[in-house]
Amino acid sequence: MVGLLLILAAVLIFDASTWEVASTARPGPKFVPFIVAGALVVIAVAYAIDIFRKPIAIQPTVPESATELSVDMLHDLSRYEEASATSSTSEQFHSDWKTLLPVVFSFLAFVLILPYAGWVISAAALFWAIAYFLGSTRPVFDIWIALIVSSSVQLIFGGVLGLNLPAGIFGGL
Repeated sequence: MVGLLLILAAVLIFDASTWEVASTARPGPKFVPFIVAGALVVIAVAYAIDIFRKPIAIQPTVPESATELSVDMLHDLSRYEEASATSSTSEQFHSDWKTLLPVVFSFLAFVLILPYAGWVISAAALFWAIAYFLGSTRPVFDIWIALIVSSSVQLIFGGVLGLNLPAGIFGGL
């Protein structure tokens, strides 16, 4: 995963640096891709540090002497043995379809309503739906956060970067 994040950041930096941009305004359209690439590098480095600090053993090792076993370790080993005995190799890697499908449909709905509802409403709906389907239990709080985030993104793109996101029903205001 660290390698994929670093490769994605490198591709993003290379691609953004080769853009032919007619505008001389600062920060300009190249600003956001470089910020995203920088964030990807920071996340990859933090993840790599976390991996080295807390490595995860592939399989638990059992001490040779039974006197070295604690009660907690015996409970952990019994749960590991039960889980490995009841699941086959194909069942160890699974997707949570009850979560994945609604999230994918939320993205599709976002794409469909974006030109008509505009960025603020459609992005807020997307943020709220993803929070809901990922298990959030505070829907009113989530919609306020979604509206604040989508409005902030609209203001940053429009005011700072000079890029217009779809206005939708707010186009005439």
